[in-house]
Amino acid sequence: MKESQPARKVLQEACYYAFVKFYSHFAAKKAKAFLSKNLKLGSQICKVEFANRTKETEMQQVLPAVKCQELANYYLGFNGWSSSIKRLEEDQQVHEDSSRTRCKRFFCIIELTFPKQGLSTQGLGAWEEMYTLQDSCSKALAIHKARKCCKLRAIEHAFSKVLLIVLHNGKVTVEINTSKPDMLTDMQVEKMADEQVLRVTELDDELESEDNEDAGNQENNILLDDVNLHILQELEN
Repeated sequence: MKESQPARKVLQEACYYAFVKFYSHFAAKKAKAFLSKNLKLGSQICKVEFANRTKETEMQQVLPAVKCQELANYYLGFNGWSSSIKRLEEDQQVHEDSSRTRCKRFFCIIELTFPKQGLSTQGLGAWEEMYTLQDSCSKALAIHKARKCCKLRAIEHAFSKVLLIVLHNGKVTVEINTSKPDMLTDMQVEKMADEQVLRVTELDDELESEDNEDAGNQENNILLDDVNLHILQELEN
């Protein structure tokens, strides 16, 4: 069977392309060298090139917490780093502006430790969530999300000060960016916890999350047990 002229024209004009983002220029350059003249689609050799950046980002973007952890696990291994919660508290001095809605605000301090290098750094995160008095589940959901998101924010802030140095021979080491010093000393952390004061100047509207920590604090344990299934369903949506 001979191929018709229209079908041949469509086949010749068919074009496929894909963009792949890499964490580093070194990794992208290595992938390009490996795939050049080796990547085929059928009998055709695919062209592999660097994308021409048309718009520079105005400011450096912080990686989401899940990507930070994936990157650390890939280069350092599961035993190459660890994280621990130094403080997780609720801000009790939240001003209520409405008779129908309330706000739950939490702050968290997380410490990252790199045992092989003997290094550590801390990150501070805060999150506030509104809830309505009419919905019995709203308060529990707000507590759950505020606690979870402030921990994710703290992880992101801590990892933003971590420098992964990858050499051409495959060796990886870690350094801490000293131009971003820890925001709080241990003494300041203790003082802040005692005073229960947290000043929040900016809170994001959205945050990529991957954690599944249980919600609530001591005074809400009974309520959280009743709405646990509701919380899980809300997070999956």
